[in-house]
Amino acid sequence: MSIIPFAYTTVKSSISLSNYIESSNAHRASGNYKAAFDKLNTAIKLDSKNPYLYIERAEVRDKLGHESGVIEDCNKAIELDPKSPLAYDYRAIFRRKLGDKQGALQDLNIAVKLAPISSTSHSNRGVARSDLGDTEGALQDYNKAIQLNAKNAAAYDNRALVRYELGDNQGAIKDWQ
Repeated sequence: MSIIPFAYTTVKSSISLSNYIESSNAHRASGNYKAAFDKLNTAIKLDSKNPYLYIERAEVRDKLGHESGVIEDCNKAIELDPKSPLAYDYRAIFRRKLGDKQGALQDLNIAVKLAPISSTSHSNRGVARSDLGDTEGALQDYNKAIQLNAKNAAAYDNRALVRYELGDNQGAIKDWQ
């Protein structure tokens, strides 16, 4: 007899969670980040073990200018799923924005190790390496990102900048075409 109420509660919670996520996405699309933030808070109350909800909330916090909360949410996502390259990618992006270039590179090294076939992680690590003056390492990462995904426009653009910086004007022009 108690199985039915439990099952109903689980289904009802799942539907509610989905509704809050959809509502948050709609608010984000319209630029109402405060409402999106509130919906994600409620979603997290319903499913506090879902690392992706914390990543979503980190993005919204970034839009709201809640810098410390951004890293806090990324840390929570990593705590819940330490093998999620996405969580490390996002934390690296936010660390970079906050000026922690070395921390960003450390996160991206982990992301690349966890997902060696991620074009995005390689491209992001190229940016972090470039920020730290490692143009050769950045070039290697952009080459790998393009090898993994020939449609990664950001990798081509960033590789062009590095090639130009290294004096390879023809290679830069080729990437920009």
